[in-house]
Amino acid sequence: MAYKSFYYLQIPKTGSKYFLNNMYSPLKYELDKHGIEFFNTYGGNPVSMATGKAVLKTIQDEELQKNAFIVGKLLVQLFKELMDKHTIIGDVRGEGLFVGVELVKDRTTKEPLGKEINQIVEALKNKGFLISTDGPYNNVLKIKPPIIFTEKNAMDLSNALDEVLSIS
Repeated sequence: MAYKSFYYLQIPKTGSKYFLNNMYSPLKYELDKHGIEFFNTYGGNPVSMATGKAVLKTIQDEELQKNAFIVGKLLVQLFKELMDKHTIIGDVRGEGLFVGVELVKDRTTKEPLGKEINQIVEALKNKGFLISTDGPYNNVLKIKPPIIFTEKNAMDLSNALDEVLSIS
């Protein structure tokens, strides 16, 4: 089965995605090689290019890559600190603003937490944080906030997770 890949920019401060174009990629090369048509109606027009340029300028002007690096490191640090208090946290890993918090029944055996993780996700949603799950056992909290996520937001999320795990 072939998967279509779309190139888009996440527009800062909106959460919206804007599709740019059908750039040539390794995926497109493979599809072309096997005679599979790859078509993208969104791309290559002047409005898309102007939007992409404006978004990239905003990312540069507001130093949003630096923000993602700094806030991401803080998120990982805060979640690792929660490991001392909550044995349900088996591991914390991440790069930039893409962070995973692995939840386990037993930290030694790494036995994955079961469906209880859904209650944690729901409780975080009730506190204003949209988190999803991932991993082979769906036991990893997948945290991928917008690039404008602040240090205060990171601390608020950590506090919310602490409260939710303290109740669970």
